[in-house]
Amino acid sequence: MKLLTKFNRANIIATVIVLFIGGLCYYFILHYVLGKQLDSDLKREMQEIKNFIKVNHSLPDTSVYKEAEIIPELSPLPTKASLTTTEIFDKKENELVTVRQLIFSENISDKYYRITVSKSEQETEDLIRFIVTGTLSLVLLLLLCLFIINRFVLNKLWHPFNNTLHELKKFNPGSGYTLRLKDNNIAEFKELNNAVLEMSQAVERDYQALKSFTENASHEIQTPLAVINSEADLLMQSENMTKVQMKNIQAI
Repeated sequence: MKLLTKFNRANIIATVIVLFIGGLCYYFILHYVLGKQLDSDLKREMQEIKNFIKVNHSLPDTSVYKEAEIIPELSPLPTKASLTTTEIFDKKENELVTVRQLIFSENISDKYYRITVSKSEQETEDLIRFIVTGTLSLVLLLLLCLFIINRFVLNKLWHPFNNTLHELKKFNPGSGYTLRLKDNNIAEFKELNNAVLEMSQAVERDYQALKSFTENASHEIQTPLAVINSEADLLMQSENMTKVQMKNIQAI
């Protein structure tokens, strides 16, 4: 596997994992923040209803109060304020919708009223869906950009390295071939080319020195070998030579 391919694969996998985990965290944080905002709006509505009752000594319009729907009903005992999420049937939409409810009680003319303030979570869900969709679109666009950058831009950046590798394959000591390394503005590749050139020059010098030494040694050793051979022939022609001496001379 090529280095660039391995790098691209690791880079894209790491990016997908980070974006996936980050997206999940982003979704839950966004859902939490918007949920808190919805609860804050309901509490604000509750406080406005309490202020209305305190001034007017009566309940406000039971149909729609600003952005929240209020439903009062008589209660024998005071009710502690509580927040719940439930589903109710929406007559306008003719379907079940999820709402966030704040239930509390108020004393009006010595009667306790259990008041339910409801606010649909549809707008919150729509907002979350819109933000998540936009975020996913940006993530996909980012992945596409990363793929294009890794596929084309980085591939172009590695051209000097590929050229250096190609020239090294063609280099052979003693052939007289000179490396033709392309100049580039990348510091690491410049250092690599300089090191390769110095190494090839050193290898060529060592090869020529070894070649010269081998040729000179081969030439210089011919004379003493010829003298030894000649003297051995003369000794073999001597008289009174024992068999042992003859064998030794033949070995020489």
